[in-house]
Amino acid sequence: MTTTTAADRAGDLDAPANPNRSPAARLKGSSAYRWYWVAALAIVALTVFLRLWRLDLVQFRDDQAALLRMAEDMVRLGRISLAGMTSSVGIPLAPSFEYLLAPIVAVSRDPRVATGAIGLANAAGVVGTLILGWRWFSPLTGVVAGLVYAANPWAVFYARKVWSNDVLAPLAVLLMFCLDSAIVGGQVGWGVAAFPLFALGVEWHPSFGLLAPLMVVLGAVLIRRGHLKHVALGLGLGAVTTLPYLIYTFQTQGSYLRAGPAGGGWPPQIDGAGPGDVIGLIGGWRNWIVEGLDSNRLLPWRLAAVPGTIETLLLAIGIAAGLMLVLRSRQVEDRLRAAGLLLWVLLPMLLTVVHPIPLYDYYFLFVLPAGALLIGLGIQMLGDVSRSRRGGPVLVGSALAAVVVVASIQSVLVVRQLGYLTDGYVVTYGPPLAAAEQTTRELLDLVNGSGGRELSIEIDDVNDAAIGYLARPYVPEVQVAPRRRGPWDVDFDLPNQSGSPPYVVTGAPQLSPPAPLDVSYADGVRALSASTTRVATPGESVGLALTWTLDQHSPQPLTNRLVWEMSVYDPSGHEIRRIAGLPHDWAELADGEVVVSWITVATPPEAAAGIYQVHVDRLDPVTRKPVPASSTDAEFSSRTVELRKN
Repeated sequence: MTTTTAADRAGDLDAPANPNRSPAARLKGSSAYRWYWVAALAIVALTVFLRLWRLDLVQFRDDQAALLRMAEDMVRLGRISLAGMTSSVGIPLAPSFEYLLAPIVAVSRDPRVATGAIGLANAAGVVGTLILGWRWFSPLTGVVAGLVYAANPWAVFYARKVWSNDVLAPLAVLLMFCLDSAIVGGQVGWGVAAFPLFALGVEWHPSFGLLAPLMVVLGAVLIRRGHLKHVALGLGLGAVTTLPYLIYTFQTQGSYLRAGPAGGGWPPQIDGAGPGDVIGLIGGWRNWIVEGLDSNRLLPWRLAAVPGTIETLLLAIGIAAGLMLVLRSRQVEDRLRAAGLLLWVLLPMLLTVVHPIPLYDYYFLFVLPAGALLIGLGIQMLGDVSRSRRGGPVLVGSALAAVVVVASIQSVLVVRQLGYLTDGYVVTYGPPLAAAEQTTRELLDLVNGSGGRELSIEIDDVNDAAIGYLARPYVPEVQVAPRRRGPWDVDFDLPNQSGSPPYVVTGAPQLSPPAPLDVSYADGVRALSASTTRVATPGESVGLALTWTLDQHSPQPLTNRLVWEMSVYDPSGHEIRRIAGLPHDWAELADGEVVVSWITVATPPEAAAGIYQVHVDRLDPVTRKPVPASSTDAEFSSRTVELRKN
């Protein structure tokens, strides 16, 4: 007579299942088990290499700089923010991610250190995915899932920059471990921990809330097992993580909510954008672009399209394998884990079929581990189904070979992407960290060489805050054009700092040597020198560094505020861009103070190659007309920059 435990009765959630039933236990001591360990260690090495190699080429733009600046303000200036950076829909996020960055910035303000920490967190997510597959289903499932996740180009790219979205995937792995330990393993403490983890995920990006049905299931199971107090404790801990944001909401009376989404919102859309983004992230199906880098340009013979086709097919097999376990397995733990995996992937797809805002692929980064696990489960299921059939080993071997080929192509693709960035940058990617550091170093040299005390970054560009963050310890005053980013728009000054900037100019200088000027105005303003970007690619920004001073503060300024204007003309003399810089208040200008203004203008992507003219004028902000100079250098209003096609 066979004894049936509570864990073996299909659908019985009143008692926890047996978490120790593991296919790996049957392999221990065998040669196959040792080879699985060798493969796992190799995958970990590949994971760390791809995420930490060439950190000087990571994306470092306004968002990354703003996050690090808020963290630095906490640890060096004592400014504790109650709200974080504003999301893409115009609503400030909670500041918990900035709190996480603060101890890292306390150790070092170098963006490489914080980026490396994010990379290591994502590497831990890959290891966690490997362990989940190994523990839940088999060593084969874990090794395949780890390799698929380790080499995924989107997983690698988003693991290599400072951004709250970029830690959602490892957080999701940790959340699933807690859910499994609580529901399948019966360890209620992990269930309590799941609630604050989920709250942090939603605070880091609201898209994490798409996993809320899983938390409802957790709460229902714990209550059914008599753990109502533990559910209340978990909810209370989750609420604690939101306290700073709740205080901010109370102080502002929720004004940011009444303003609505940026751009006025969208009418609700019904389409397949969400499912397409999920499948494109996991398998790469019809997804060739990684933050502006076209994969097809980096590899010959359309090799970049091969991984998308293969992994999408393997994902379909994995979903079928998960459904088979849910519907046919006699082991409740297998059914629960397969159901959890399927919901992990399908919930974000189904719940975004109707969406009132535009969707972006980085909203769904937390599904990457689930997709990798399903692919691993699918290959394991192929092996189980075909084990006793002719040609079964060949089928499984072919599937494993396909995974290795895909991972190899994707790893080469990642290396090629980084190599591409050493020769320039894609406009949507922005200047990598090394380029931003070089620009900052050259601007600081201009400030120090002129005896200046202020660097004024005058245009709302993709790397304005990046230069401001990099420059702030090394110049007494830094001004940065304000952005639509809400509560962190404070001054960039970092008092009581000193030392020389460590940024090294490794390549050709980005700016031309400063050309001396002698241009003066009746109210005491005088332009001293000008320097422009040497070479740019169509679509990139070209910059002008103007050094100026206030010789004598006239009691009657020519304008209510001092504004510089920059315009760019193509080789035929047609104006293609014109932009005004920051308005400088007369009350903030001291006689003899030297300022370096950095003004940038984005060139059109379709601009032809050639020599372009850069003009600068002083602008009357009321009449929008140039202010006449009392003494004008003939070369003042004309500088050149060369646009070259890649």
